Amino acid sequence: GTNLIFDNNEIMARNNGATASLVLQNDGGSVRIGNAAVPSGYKFAIDGKMICEELKVQLQGSWPDYVFSEKYKLTDLTELSEFIQKNKHLPNIPSAAEVEKNGIEVGDMQKRMIEKIEELTLYILELENRVKKLEQTNAIKN
Repeated sequence: GTNLIFDNNEIMARNNGATASLVLQNDGGSVRIGNAAVPSGYKFAIDGKMICEELKVQLQGSWPDYVFSEKYKLTDLTELSEFIQKNKHLPNIPSAAEVEKNGIEVGDMQKRMIEKIEELTLYILELENRVKKLEQTNAIKN
């Protein structure tokens, strides 16, 4: 029977008449949807928006739990403030101009955002300890 059917704007793959997987460019080439050009080093490009139920990004390397290590040096808040005033973005986060020029890699950006969330958690805990000490000192004085 026919193994590739074009019907009502749909492509259906069959194997001897039975439904089968559709494999595009089995020789390891690239896939594009719309008028997108597939950039060098990539296998898939879409000209337009994409929506899905779920996207899994399998990262290589360490997840930012290293932030909670005793060896991790949390940037002093004064230094952090100076960095932000000078650069107009957080350390280890790309600037708006960089993102506009190069885009972002979702997995890498998720990793960086988790790093910042974990750092913020440490700053909050540090501030909470300072507040408690001030409350204790104030209670002793009164």
